[in-house]
Amino acid sequence: MFPRRSFLAVLLACLAPLATTTMAQAEATRDTPRMVRVTLRPGMAVQRLVDAGLDVTLAKGEQATVLTTLQDEAKLTALGASFELVDPTPGQTLAARSRAELAARPPAAGTRVHTRNPVTGAEQVQVLPPFGSGRASSPTRSTRSATRFRAARSARCGWARRGPARDPTAARSCISIR
Repeated sequence: MFPRRSFLAVLLACLAPLATTTMAQAEATRDTPRMVRVTLRPGMAVQRLVDAGLDVTLAKGEQATVLTTLQDEAKLTALGASFELVDPTPGQTLAARSRAELAARPPAAGTRVHTRNPVTGAEQVQVLPPFGSGRASSPTRSTRSATRFRAARSARCGWARRGPARDPTAARSCISIR
């Protein structure tokens, strides 16, 4: 009998946080705005909804679309306007629509750029990522080797310490343009 009770106690202890999390999420989602369609009664103008502090997103004829919270729905009831729920989560709906539109587009092509390798002087073609794609351009192998070459030349020629070159035979290679 004792193992069964301990099993049930452990089970309840594990499920209790799940139940409270679900309740908290349900309350949190209700605080998010909902989209409702308000039917304006005769003599009621859209300006009255705006004056009441409601977020009117669209007004057409005798109907208006409003983003509401619990307090806004109480205001609508006090104004005597009838409303119906159009979308319980308009933000998620628009985000899903935007993701679908972006996924349907073909990927943007990169931009080809002709450059000259600073070490060898040979012409090369690099492809830059599309602007706004969120992908940073990583340095190419030739750029990394050129950076290492410049660092080595700076150390050899004494440019880092801003003095004359240590080795007089290296002075000829230090004359080149940086």
